[in-house]
Amino acid sequence: MKNKIVEANICMVISKGFSGLNMNALKYLLPFWISPFTGVALRCVFAAVAFWIISFFVPSEHSTGKQKVQIFLLGALGVYGYMCLYLVGLSKTTPVSSSIFSTLQPVWVFLIAVLFYQEKVTWMKVVGILIGLGGALLCISTQQSDDLASDALTGNLLCLGSSVMYAVYLVISNRILKSVGMFTLLKYVFTGAAFSSLIMACFIKFDASVLTLPIHLLPLCVLLFVLIFPTVISYLLIPEGIEVPAGLEKEMILVSVPTGRIWSSSQAANRFLRELGCQSLLLTGEGNAENTDAAQAPDFKKIVQEENDFAILPSSMLAVDQADGEAAREAK
Repeated sequence: MKNKIVEANICMVISKGFSGLNMNALKYLLPFWISPFTGVALRCVFAAVAFWIISFFVPSEHSTGKQKVQIFLLGALGVYGYMCLYLVGLSKTTPVSSSIFSTLQPVWVFLIAVLFYQEKVTWMKVVGILIGLGGALLCISTQQSDDLASDALTGNLLCLGSSVMYAVYLVISNRILKSVGMFTLLKYVFTGAAFSSLIMACFIKFDASVLTLPIHLLPLCVLLFVLIFPTVISYLLIPEGIEVPAGLEKEMILVSVPTGRIWSSSQAANRFLRELGCQSLLLTGEGNAENTDAAQAPDFKKIVQEENDFAILPSSMLAVDQADGEAAREAK
């Protein structure tokens, strides 16, 4: 699709459509066909296996061992906690009520950003937060238990807690995504969630009558929909080639890919460029990326003569102001 903005909006509509259907599908399954904790375990394990398989067919992404441990813990605590609260709450209230609390996630994200990241507060944002919280409190205090909501108050409070926990996950994962790839995040975060669900399975009975014989076709199809579309496919609806947001070039240097011929003398930069699929365009000071052990003094005349379009240089090679150089030497 040529219009990437339209494509992005279509992807968002499809993803939100999956989310709405997911609420009703889970309400159909819970708790008769599957228990909430068993449902969480199936979703986490299925997603972890799916994203690990998918990761073998996409370009490799660089990440450190520390980052992987952080993502694993984020999944083991954040994602698993969110799913548990959500499914247990949904089993006690209605899909409509649970969806109301899902829409409060931007409110919690904003409050977290204000408290911990000095987000700017405006009157419009405050009014929006008060309206959202007022609606949630009205829903909690007035909804009565019925056939669809066996314990509406408890279910609503659990859904409220799940939306807060998911907002925390969104804030933390957004910061992690600045330094790791999307598939690295997905496979390790769901691996952590799957680990927690398997630990809990040792203490909570696995209860899924939908998986027993004889085969129950409709409940099984509903379960497969939940596992495949909202749990996995929704995360893959990310169109490529979206236009850069206006004003971003004022905050950082933007480089369009592909860039053309690239000159680099840094092993770290070379590894990153290979991950971007630029190996065929990559040149180094000696003409061989594999043999470049350290940063080399660039031959600027040669770089220009070879018609390189893009050069990556370490900061130590850049000219510095004499006063700054003297200050740096005094600091040492």
